[in-house]
Amino acid sequence: MSIFFKAYQSIIYWKATQYFLQGAERDDLIQEGMIGLFKAIRDYKEDREASFRSFAEICINRQILSAVKRSMRQKNYALNSSVSIDTPVEDWDAIDWTLLDVISEKEAMTPEDFLIQNENLAGVAQKLEEVTSEFEREVLYQYLEGKSYQEMAAHFNKKRKKRLTTRFSG
Repeated sequence: MSIFFKAYQSIIYWKATQYFLQGAERDDLIQEGMIGLFKAIRDYKEDREASFRSFAEICINRQILSAVKRSMRQKNYALNSSVSIDTPVEDWDAIDWTLLDVISEKEAMTPEDFLIQNENLAGVAQKLEEVTSEFEREVLYQYLEGKSYQEMAAHFNKKRKKRLTTRFSG
């Protein structure tokens, strides 16, 4: 059997270089070609008109093509398009960081932590309702949105003028 593999090794290598197997290496295609040759040896019938060489080339080619088609199926998309967490982040030239460095465990929030945080925020919001006026809350929300004092003054000045106009026109 090894005589066949040695004799057809160059054909297998040549066929393997013609294709790309996503998510695999060239050796994987060569292995598929070897499987194709094995199937040719197993299935060849001498009483047919085709030579063994022609039959073997067809089997090798079909096996490699089948592997390529299998790798391109939708169910393999996540595996084939994934990115290693050890991939260097190229946006920061000065720092040699990987994706793992960027995705910190400290920043990851469990569902329990998320629920607790939301409950705490709801409690804070309720307490704000109890101890502050509507105007104070609106000033606080504008401040938390990052508005400058000048922007807030302009906003509240417009509202004040509108209220005064409404009072005196009615």
